[in-house]
Amino acid sequence: GPGHRALISTQATGRFCGAPAARRRQIFFGEVLSRRRQGFAYERKLVGYVKGYVRRFHLGDESHRGVPGSPGRAVTLEAAKPDDLCWGCAFLLPAASARRIVESMDVREASYEKRSLDLFGRRSEALPVVRDVIAYVVSSCPAKRKQVGYLGPAPVPDIAATIVASRGKSGRNLDYLVNLDAWLREHAIFDDHVSAIAGAVRALRAASREAEEEERVCEDDGAVRCAGQVVIDDGAAEVVSNCHRSLLAVGIVWAEGEFAAGATVAVVSLAGAAIATGRVAYSSAEIKCIAGKRSRACAEILPG
Repeated sequence: GPGHRALISTQATGRFCGAPAARRRQIFFGEVLSRRRQGFAYERKLVGYVKGYVRRFHLGDESHRGVPGSPGRAVTLEAAKPDDLCWGCAFLLPAASARRIVESMDVREASYEKRSLDLFGRRSEALPVVRDVIAYVVSSCPAKRKQVGYLGPAPVPDIAATIVASRGKSGRNLDYLVNLDAWLREHAIFDDHVSAIAGAVRALRAASREAEEEERVCEDDGAVRCAGQVVIDDGAAEVVSNCHRSLLAVGIVWAEGEFAAGATVAVVSLAGAAIATGRVAYSSAEIKCIAGKRSRACAEILPG
């Protein structure tokens, strides 16, 4: 749906476009991971944040990550306190097609309110990297909120339970959350809302029958009992599956369960598929510290 793929995240509601002060070029803001998922071509991208807004899993998605009558949860971009920040990725649009893309977004996001914001980067909290970024945010009008399927706040455990149980034409709601959480981790961005929901989802999955079934697969295939799981990104999954190479920390998203160094664990993809089993060189606590890090950084985090 138009709301759930909007900007500040691969899934944040609100599309952004803007112009650097010197060049007046159009930019969309969102942390989508590929050109195909973004839905339009772009020349380059830049990680940054907007002030006074937050990302929230407050949108009901009955199309892509849910079904009519049983919506999944997708993120929205909502007005918040002046000192709140929302990080994402700005995509510079090609000059030749920028106007057409923006006009299309104006139509598609008509049920949202249009805002002009500044995009900031890590170097300065006072000087914007891009000015006049256009953002389509959740409307204050109840009728417009209803049109986009806005559900509003809910307890974190409830949102997590919905995400675990929901699936739509674009796949599992869980994958939507995992991809967003992985993007934030990759860019060293902490989002308390997303982090809390991701943690609650991991706890639910660890205790669920699905987790038990995945462990049983490991036992059947490897004739050993797995002490936990190591979840890896798509690139690492391809390497482990096809090249039979050892797994490096940079490809790890997180670890599930508690285990010591030397334990046998299941290696699982973001989609939940069991890929392999193997012995780990680090404990689960250590893996959580170095997940997503390159070898040099790992040596600094875990010296010796």
